[in-house]
Amino acid sequence: MVTSSDFITEFEQSQISHLLWRIQFSYFLTGNPAEKEFSPEYFFLEPWFGDQAPGQITGEPSYLAAQNLFLQLKKQVSDLVRLKETGDPDKLDEKLIAFYSLSDELLSHLGQAFSGAREVLTPGKDLLVWDTDWDIGVPELDGQHQSLVSVINDLNQAILAGKDGEVLQDILRRLEDYTRLHFTTEEIYMKSVRFPGFDQHRERHQDFINWLVRFRTDIQSHQLNPQDLLSFLYGWLIFHIRKSDREIGELISASEGLSAGG
Repeated sequence: MVTSSDFITEFEQSQISHLLWRIQFSYFLTGNPAEKEFSPEYFFLEPWFGDQAPGQITGEPSYLAAQNLFLQLKKQVSDLVRLKETGDPDKLDEKLIAFYSLSDELLSHLGQAFSGAREVLTPGKDLLVWDTDWDIGVPELDGQHQSLVSVINDLNQAILAGKDGEVLQDILRRLEDYTRLHFTTEEIYMKSVRFPGFDQHRERHQDFINWLVRFRTDIQSHQLNPQDLLSFLYGWLIFHIRKSDREIGELISASEGLSAGG
C-alpha cells in the first residue's frame, strides 16, 4: 500500500528526475558531447501512467488529461530522435520547442492531480500558500518556485507531526536536490540575458546549497531547532522570489520585448 509520505516523495522525485532528463534530452538532440551515452528511452514519469499508478492520483480529474499528454510526449520523443538522425536542425528546433511546451503542460496537469490527492492525503495547514503576486513572469521558474514552496510545506507538516531527524533529513535532501535544479535553470536564464552581477548571484546560490547540506547534518544531531530552520527557509524563499528573482524576470521580459520589437 502506498502511504501519503511515500506517494509525495516518489512523485516529487520522479518530477525532478523528469526535468533533469528533459535537460539531458535537449543536450543529446543538439549534439552536446557530454550526452553521447544518453538514453532517450528512459522516461522517469512512466510509472505514474502504468498499472502500478496509485489510486489516489488516478482518481483525480486532471490525471486523464495528463495520461493523454504523456502518450503524445512519448511519440514526440521518438520523432525527435529520428529528426536528430536525419540531420534537419531547423525542423529539430521547431519540434523541440513544441516538445517543451507539451512537457510543461503534462507536468501542470500531473501537478494538479497531485495537489488534489495531497488535500486528501496530507492533513494540516500549509506554512506557505502560493500567491500569484509572486509570479516573476517566467513560467518555468515560477513553476519551480511553487515546487520549492511545496517541499517547504512538507517540511512544516513533518515538524508539526513530530517526525524524527531522519524524516526531516530526507525532506531536506529533496529540497537540496530541487534547489540545485532550480539554480541551474535560473543561471541558464541569467546567462541568456547577460544578467549583471551574475557571478555574485551564483555565489549566493552556492552559499545556500552549502547551508542546506549543513542543515541536514545539524538537524540529525539536534544542533538545529526545526522551527529556526523553517523561519530561515521561509525568509529566504520569500526574499529569493520577490526580490532577487523578480529582477531576473524583469530583465528577461525586457529582453523578450526588445526581440519582439526588433
